[in-house]
This record gives sequence, C-alpha cells and structure tokens, in this order.
Amino acid sequence: MEYFNALIILGRTGSGKSDIVQELSKYFPIEIITADKFYIYKFFESAICKPKGEYSNVRTHLFSSRDIMEDRLERAYYADIIEKLSADILERNHLPVIEGCSVGYITAVLERNHEIQRTFYYKPAVGLYLPKAITFRSLYIAKTEQLLMEGALEEVREGLQKGWRNSYVMKKSMLCVPLIKYIDGYLTLDEAKELIIKNFMRIGDEEEEKFRTIDGVDWIEYDKKNAKDVVEKITRLISEKC
Repeated sequence: MEYFNALIILGRTGSGKSDIVQELSKYFPIEIITADKFYIYKFFESAICKPKGEYSNVRTHLFSSRDIMEDRLERAYYADIIEKLSADILERNHLPVIEGCSVGYITAVLERNHEIQRTFYYKPAVGLYLPKAITFRSLYIAKTEQLLMEGALEEVREGLQKGWRNSYVMKKSMLCVPLIKYIDGYLTLDEAKELIIKNFMRIGDEEEEKFRTIDGVDWIEYDKKNAKDVVEKITRLISEKC
C-alpha cells in the first residue's frame, strides 16, 4: 500500500490515543510523531505522563528531543518540523501518525492543509472520546496513583536538585506543580494528589472543548472493549484518505 497523507490522532488526556496507535502499528508501517508539548522534553517520564514501552517496536520522532531548560516550542516552528518529518516518512512509504493532545500544535499542523500546491495533506484527523459511562474522576485517580508508583515524585525531586525549578515543564506540568508544592511543604501528599486529579479533569475538559471546534475531525468513541472496532474504523479512513 502506498501512502500520500499523514494521519492525525487527537483527543483529551487519557482518551486512549497511545493504545490505539499501538494497535495500528500491528497493521500499518507507521512512524509516530508526538503532538504533546511536554513529551518533547528530555529527562521527565512519569511526571509528564510520557508513554513507557508502548512504542518500543515503532519508530518515533520528537520524543525527548528538547533540552529541559529550553523554552516552549512555538506552534509555527513545530508545524515546520512536522512538515519535514512527514515528508521524509512518506518518502519511505511509511504512514506518519501525529498523535497528541496539544491543541495548539494540532491546529498549527492542520492549518497547513490550506496552503496551495501541497504535495501531501494532514488527513484524516481522528478524534477519540470516551463513553459517557466512563467516570473521569475514577480514571484520573487511577492514573495519578500509577504515575506516582512509576516514580513521578522522585523525578520532580531530582529535577529540583538539578536546578530546573524554572523550566517550562516544572512550571506548567499538571503533575510537577502540585508535587513541587508538596515537596516545598505547602501541601500534604493527599492534597497534591487531589490537585493533580483536578488538573487532569480541568485540562482534559478544556482540550476536548477546543478540539470539538475543529472542522473535519472524524470522532470515534473508544474504550478498551471496542478497540478492535476503533482500529477497523480508522483503517477504513486511512484507505479512503491516506
């Protein structure tokens, strides 16, 4: 199969994007480009929810590529990088998959579709959303506990020891900020956990609300029970649009 366009997988934090991309890798020669504003930074893993091991058999791009003390990557520059990476991946006849929850980065890339005389486009754009029966609070409680078990607190302590307190990640990450307040003595650990959960819920709601304003997104409901159906739907979209 020959590929002519780049696939986008978008959705709120915790919507299952990584799971679905991993499933797609079983059927397509994909290369993954992150569209997460924190995953591009080095060092931090659990403290920014960076996937661990999910993409071990897939070529990835931009993950852990930026020095921790560098400022946030501007959206226009991000889109420039994606243009080059996507073209290179298509040249290898692989399918570029841009996956993430950064509304700014995703929209910056989609805006390139309006340029004239393009050699490829960013389509389809697939949005994942969770069933209404899913309780987001329960989901994010479990996620918070998992990330702490994986070492998020220890990463934040080490980051402070290395002098990175004023880095973009440590000032903005929905985990780092509450954990720093705990380490500094302003919150108990339980209070920090509660703030992390509230951050997940608030930011997730904001992401989904903004993503829903983007025209042309193919929205698909996802939970682990219907993963096969979701992959089949995306496969049809790839056949039609990539």
